[in-house]
Amino acid sequence: KHLTWHDITSEAEVIGDGQLVIREPDWTSRESRRSGPFSGPGTSRFTWEERLDLVRQADDRYRMTMRGDVEGMWASTVDHDDVATITADEVDVLSRRGDDTQVAEDTPMRLGGDMEVDRLQAVGRVLLSTPTRTADCHMLDYNTRTNIAEMVARAGRTVSMLTEGASMPVHATRMIWNMDPAIDTITLQNPRGTGDR
Repeated sequence: KHLTWHDITSEAEVIGDGQLVIREPDWTSRESRRSGPFSGPGTSRFTWEERLDLVRQADDRYRMTMRGDVEGMWASTVDHDDVATITADEVDVLSRRGDDTQVAEDTPMRLGGDMEVDRLQAVGRVLLSTPTRTADCHMLDYNTRTNIAEMVARAGRTVSMLTEGASMPVHATRMIWNMDPAIDTITLQNPRGTGDR
């Protein structure tokens, strides 16, 4: 409905619903490749209902805060069955240009070109789904560089995690999920509200 672009700061405010697409290329060097949801070669698409705030950070990074029934989907370009989705009241994405990305100076609003998602944070009715697991929590902090996602429940509630093939979900007040496909482990704190594991 309304977009304000600040040409000096390279920042923007988008009022109303909208969508944003972030593409991370397939790197030529396998050593530099990352893996895991919203990480590595693939495309992320986010939609929101209320607003987006785009704030430029140091080292050509951008913080994108989306509010209002936010939905995100990531699809790998390496494995077409590797798809992840997230929904939440608010999602905060920290992205940066790829090391080899070249963006022309005359690009409209200095956007365009490939980007990497460095960190993904969400709050409020968070639902994160991958091909093997689905998590329901209040807050999520996912670092794509380490593949570690921390999930926290609202006071008096629990984080719920359902794994493919399991008959029942597991519950805990806090969970740490290593989302590296080669590791894919869950650490529970206060399972069902009692003790540590």
